[in-house]
Amino acid sequence: MEKTTEELKREASEKNGIPAELIQGETAEEIAAHAAALAAYKRDKRPTREKFAARIQAETPEYPTVKDADETTPTYTEDTRSQFEEWFKDISAFQPRKNRDIFIK
Repeated sequence: MEKTTEELKREASEKNGIPAELIQGETAEEIAAHAAALAAYKRDKRPTREKFAARIQAETPEYPTVKDADETTPTYTEDTRSQFEEWFKDISAFQPRKNRDIFIK
């Protein structure tokens, strides 16, 4: 007793996890081959965690680490007076005065 085309498609559908409506073919070999091809396509198109991470990594540009103009490494001295003198020199440098260091002794 021969199986009908619909029965063959239903069996191939259950075996490969593909909807029976998508499977084409008239013979058992054609139906099995088409269902296997659809299953392979579906498996390859489903992103895995590794594929997704690799794709995101490849699409993300590599930016260099650049300091902004206001990002400086502070230099600290041992006492508060020296810290204040350094701070005052820094802020006084932006003021147009000839004798800006006369206040620091």
